[in-house]
Amino acid sequence: MENTKKTYETKLNEIQGFVDSSRTGLGGVFVKKTQLNQHFDELQAIVKEQMEASNDILARKESLIQEGEAEAQKIIEKTRREILNQDMVMEANEYANNLVIETRREAAEHLKESKEQSETMLIHAHEYLENVFTDMEIKVDQHIESLIEQLSAIKSVIAENRNEIRYSLQQRMESLEKATEKLTS
Repeated sequence: MENTKKTYETKLNEIQGFVDSSRTGLGGVFVKKTQLNQHFDELQAIVKEQMEASNDILARKESLIQEGEAEAQKIIEKTRREILNQDMVMEANEYANNLVIETRREAAEHLKESKEQSETMLIHAHEYLENVFTDMEIKVDQHIESLIEQLSAIKSVIAENRNEIRYSLQQRMESLEKATEKLTS
């Protein structure tokens, strides 16, 4: 991505140099249309490459989120099966919490990378490119909202499972106490 950034900035400098070196007259600058169009085509190819890289980052983020959700679901199912051993349940909950934290951290890193690329391109982009990057920001915001909703749902499921485990353990402890009392009576 760094090489594309340099190429992008270099291309903008080339266009500026091309315009600056063109003939002036009658209150304006005369440039060769074919050369200017060639510069714009090259600039558009560079921007397209940067957008594809940004889309790849977003796709990796979505994949990480899906993997995190799948792993969290596996942990929840394992916890339900192993409810008799409280230490194991606590360990699974801790692992699930760490997994959610790690998923959030990785997603935040990918979102940060995407945002930085978008901001850099917007600062240096020509007016022609502004609409493209505005659309990209909207998509990133939608992905952020979706990610927050998905992570909130995972957290709620974990909290519900924790409460179910606590209730079940309490019921079993009460049953054991009653059985012990009957045996000692």
